[in-house]
Amino acid sequence: MKRHGSIVAIAAASFASAVFWFAVATRPYNMQLERERPPDVYDFFSYYRPNAEWAFARMRSGDIPLWNPNQGLGGPFLATLQTGVLYPPNALHAVLPTQTAYVWLAIAHLALAGLLAGALAGKLGARPVGAVAAGLLYAGSFQLWSSVFTPPTLYTAAWAPGVILAAVRAVTRPGVGAAALLAGAVALQMLVGWPFAVSMTALAAAIVVGAELVRETLRRRRLPLAATATLLVGVAAGILVAAPQLLPSYELMRLSTRAVGTLDDTTAGLLGPMHDPAVFAGELIHRGVNGGVPGIASPVLALAAVILAGRGRARAAVLLGVALLALATSFSTHTPLYGIVRRLPLLGDFRFPFRYRLLSTLALAVCAGIGVTRIEERAGRSAIWIALLCAAIAVGWQAAAMTRSGVRPFPRSQPRPTGGLLADIARTNEFERQLAEVRRPENAGFRSYWDSFGVDKLGEREGLATLQDLEPLSLGTTSRVMTFLATGDAGVDPASHTRVRPALPAPFSGTAPLLGDESRAALLDLMSVRSIVTPAPPTWLDTRYRRVDAVRDPPFVYENPHTFPRAWRAARAEEQPGDPQVALERLVDPTFDVRRTVLLDPLPLEVSAWSVDTDDGAATHFEIDEPERLRIRTQGAHPAVLVVNDAWYPGWTASVDGVAVPLLRANTAFRAVVVPAGEHRVDMIYAPPAFRLGVLLAAVSAAGLAVALGIGAALRARRRADRREHRG
Repeated sequence: MKRHGSIVAIAAASFASAVFWFAVATRPYNMQLERERPPDVYDFFSYYRPNAEWAFARMRSGDIPLWNPNQGLGGPFLATLQTGVLYPPNALHAVLPTQTAYVWLAIAHLALAGLLAGALAGKLGARPVGAVAAGLLYAGSFQLWSSVFTPPTLYTAAWAPGVILAAVRAVTRPGVGAAALLAGAVALQMLVGWPFAVSMTALAAAIVVGAELVRETLRRRRLPLAATATLLVGVAAGILVAAPQLLPSYELMRLSTRAVGTLDDTTAGLLGPMHDPAVFAGELIHRGVNGGVPGIASPVLALAAVILAGRGRARAAVLLGVALLALATSFSTHTPLYGIVRRLPLLGDFRFPFRYRLLSTLALAVCAGIGVTRIEERAGRSAIWIALLCAAIAVGWQAAAMTRSGVRPFPRSQPRPTGGLLADIARTNEFERQLAEVRRPENAGFRSYWDSFGVDKLGEREGLATLQDLEPLSLGTTSRVMTFLATGDAGVDPASHTRVRPALPAPFSGTAPLLGDESRAALLDLMSVRSIVTPAPPTWLDTRYRRVDAVRDPPFVYENPHTFPRAWRAARAEEQPGDPQVALERLVDPTFDVRRTVLLDPLPLEVSAWSVDTDDGAATHFEIDEPERLRIRTQGAHPAVLVVNDAWYPGWTASVDGVAVPLLRANTAFRAVVVPAGEHRVDMIYAPPAFRLGVLLAAVSAAGLAVALGIGAALRARRRADRREHRG
């Protein structure tokens, strides 16, 4: 009963902390954020929210959003991790407006973070008052409050104490139930879609659990084999349950611009001031909190947990070590630890070391809760009041500091530009004006190119396909084409103009600038770019393209009359060079007839023998144009290569008149099939085997855990019955 009351108290306090965030940091609607989108929250409006709107609109219609056709040349959607499509709580987006769902999910995860952090503190030695203080310090920390604009960070942070708690329980109370709890916590955190927070949690859990295993070994004077087996089974089962997300993501990572091992000093994005210990200390002194220390009082109480003897002292020392390690690693240019960590799998390609302070926030909050208990144990008859006073000072200081720190307001609802002021803004906003030009009906099915001009990563509005502003896990082939378009070098980052290792994909290219001359403009044609928006058009743009807007102020919109349709027929083919640089140079060579010839990998023997120069009377049109399914009707007097100017990627299959045919890579990045003379139906379907295998593994793992739990419950019931019968 006492333990039940403690959990209720922690839960109530955690929910109160979440409601406090709602009252202090949210607004019914924040127009300034919507219009200006400051850099520190830009990704929420340009990436996370459009992702959720698009994905769960498809989920409501019964589709699983596996492919995203609106960004770049198309690419995997579910595999990009941060979409969180398979994370169960995100299903709230399917029944509520997107912004409203985000508010409720933030409240739920702030409350969950407090509950799990408090429960972890209780497991490691804190009494109820200390456990409640730990939960409030963590849930109400600047680290979590500032993460509401990056939902995967908040959600993984909420589950971090749960993973550590489940891992500790697996050591202290091994068994099937403990393995199932650990599997659930691991799987849910993985399905959120922020792998580096998962890796950081695994690092912290490994340190804490390693200490627990040593402790159990010394106490029992033998290796804790049952605990080790429980840990291994729980982690393995959790990974398997998350396999529908992990396997497609692993496949994409190998072929993306963020492939493991590609990060170097020129692309690390260390964000100097955020990794400066002087700035870190200044924020703490000036505001009383920062992204790493949940209030000035928490380190004092954390030290009390280590200095004062009592239950949980050794565990608090381990957690305090985790906090110090995380802080030292986060100061990337002042300590050698980040350089060491970068050599580790996954952790090594993490570009923002300041995020390691998530661990210091959690560890200090939990240690502070244990510190409250240490003080309570020494306060004699007034113990509970002394403990409450310490907890109130720590939590109250943090709450007051948070209200003064200028936490950016989080809008509760989305704008509805149906009239009044919002409609006036939409009419006068230059961005809306350009969108109207780009979205004209005749541009349907083509792409747009925005020169150094921010658009949402799903095209700002559903149905607007934009060439750049790629996913963090963007396809290496697409990035190479774009960097070559901007710089003439497929291995140069257009943002920094730095050379990358030739054997690796080009780095994330973001919003690549428009080329300075028309020498590579053929690539815009090949990528089916119809509209070009630029604030400063180069001189060649006015001679090659037609300007379609009559306004005198930038940005300006141009129409490309030379662009290819997304599906077209090539009468001839050449073997594609193995070096992407050579292949792209061939495509823009003036002697190469890009409108009749295609580069193929591999080049079929029958195609290499073709000698037809024209395909008179040929026609091609889409019958079905869906993200994961295309159906194209094509006809011509001669055999041809049907090219679809969408990204080639494993998992796409093709058939001609219902008969499976090889899907070829065309012009370094696109898809193609060979079609005979006459009229034919070509189907292309995206059904990634990695996803299907992941679903199978998840089902087998979940079923195995369920059977094991059922057998365990039956055996326990049988033993209880035997004991009753024996006593009788």
